[in-house]
Amino acid sequence: MKKSGEEKRKFKRFPLPVAHYEGKDDKGVHGVSDVLDVSRDGFRILSAEIIKKGTVLDFKINVPDVLDIRCKGKVCWSESSEGRHWEGLRFSEIDPADKAELLEYAYKMWVQEERTNRFG
Repeated sequence: MKKSGEEKRKFKRFPLPVAHYEGKDDKGVHGVSDVLDVSRDGFRILSAEIIKKGTVLDFKINVPDVLDIRCKGKVCWSESSEGRHWEGLRFSEIDPADKAELLEYAYKMWVQEERTNRFG
C-alpha cells in the first residue's frame, strides 16, 4: 500500500528544453513551451490558453544539434493555476526510434543534473 503523497506515476518523468506545437483543431492552437514530465507515455506543456481535452497537437521537439523530433500528442488533461494552463498529453503518434532517442536524451540530462546537485 502506498503512503499518502508518495509518487503514483507509472513512469519516471524528465524535463526538456523548448518544444514548438501547433493545433489540429479549428481554433489553430499554437505556441512554444518547455516540455516537462517527459515519460514513455507522454509529456506536459504550459499553454497560453486551455486546450480542449481530446485535441491532437502536432509537436516539434527540438534541442539544437541534439534532437529534432516530430510527434503528435492528445490532450488528456488541462489544469489552470495562477494564470497558467498546464496541458497533459499522451503520445498518439511518434516514431519508435525518435521516442527512444527522446527518452535517452532526457535520462542523460536528468543524470547530469542529479550529479551536479549531489556533488555541487
